Amino acid sequence: MNVMTPTERDLDPKWLEALNKSATHHLDGVSRDENNYGGFRLSGTNCAVCDYVGPTLPWHDCFLFDGGLRGGCCGEWWSARTAQENSDFSTFHSAELALYGRICAELERVRKIQAVLPETNPVPYPIGSKVWWDGMVMDMTGAGVQEPFPPQIVEVTYNNSSIFDYQIKLSGGRGKWFVYKNQLSLVPYKLQSTLEGLEPEEAAVLEWQQGLCSCFKKALWEAITRADEDNLDLLERGFPAEVKGYKLYAFESGWWQAVEKKQRDLTI
Repeated sequence: MNVMTPTERDLDPKWLEALNKSATHHLDGVSRDENNYGGFRLSGTNCAVCDYVGPTLPWHDCFLFDGGLRGGCCGEWWSARTAQENSDFSTFHSAELALYGRICAELERVRKIQAVLPETNPVPYPIGSKVWWDGMVMDMTGAGVQEPFPPQIVEVTYNNSSIFDYQIKLSGGRGKWFVYKNQLSLVPYKLQSTLEGLEPEEAAVLEWQQGLCSCFKKALWEAITRADEDNLDLLERGFPAEVKGYKLYAFESGWWQAVEKKQRDLTI
């Protein structure tokens, strides 16, 4: 397997910030409906990636450059712009979804590179990020105060403590806890490999609930959870595991708790 050597741009926190901004911008485009998609801004002045690449690199060095197209941007961008001009919402939405997926793929690649270089990128875990917690509940002296939880994926939330480094939120509305920074780490790769021991619908829901899925899948899950019965049937044709898992997660009591236990048993 060939492993690309990280470039200077890959290691630049400003590049990661630009990708984050662009992904957020185009997620807005994906979320538009027939009534408001015409107001979505597709010019280069609204693209953080263009802002980063333009002053520092040739425009053809942008990862979205497809080669030979007008202005150097990608085919998905031109499709979205042309569809917007022609009042074609369906094509606009498909093009925006594809463009969002391309940006997210680059974002996740760079995020992984920068995450394994803490000595050069000592950025704390931001609010909303998914991290691995050791399960220990501590007091201000660092002593355990109750029976520990199983180690698990948690979400970083707003911290109003002057003593603890973070506040975390457990999945499924099971509460919040204050923790020290040495109790958190990146989600172990082994967790992702345990998905192979699960049924497809179980793995799909675990990826969704534990923040392991790609940006494209996050947008897909948003569509699934908002869909009415007819549209859910349509989505099931292309994504049977995700829709089956959603139905079990939403409507079958105890199913999700059993899947969580199954994953913990596979991880140990």
